[in-house]
Amino acid sequence: MTLDVMGKVRYDGSYMFKYSPREGTKAFKMDDDVTEEVKSRRLQEIIKLQQKISYEINQTLVGKEEIILVEVLAKSLTISFRGEPILTKL
Repeated sequence: MTLDVMGKVRYDGSYMFKYSPREGTKAFKMDDDVTEEVKSRRLQEIIKLQQKISYEINQTLVGKEEIILVEVLAKSLTISFRGEPILTKL
């Protein structure tokens, strides 16, 4: 189900983690019936799908010009900048 939603929504990027119990939550008191092996496999599946989606989205931007906000002038012998597009794509 998660993979289906990711495929339909096509997020530009995401933060993904394996489930881990958090004290103070209802889930903390529940038995964890999913093995670490399964959690790791599922995480790798969604990471792989997200990388594919991000790559496809990024390919649509190749050769295009974007307006960016320069945030940092790199401290090096060569001139380089670090910035962020106005649409917050990194």
